[in-house]
Amino acid sequence: MTFEQFIADVPRVHKLLIHEGADLRYGQTFYNHLDSINPPLAQKICGTHLDPFYKERVDWETLAFCAENWNWTG
Repeated sequence: MTFEQFIADVPRVHKLLIHEGADLRYGQTFYNHLDSINPPLAQKICGTHLDPFYKERVDWETLAFCAENWNWTG
């Protein structure tokens, strides 16, 4: 999956989870989906100012970092 495909997929996943009754922030969905698709990148941002897990939205800095580091393998 490319970064562009991932970004297009996150809203679909979020809407599906909300429809199923999950009470999730958008940033939480973004991080969890990132961890399932690109675990090394998710671990790289985990617990940093880039981590969107506890946020209602994903900021541009996080998106730019993920785009630039999509193929990072650790």
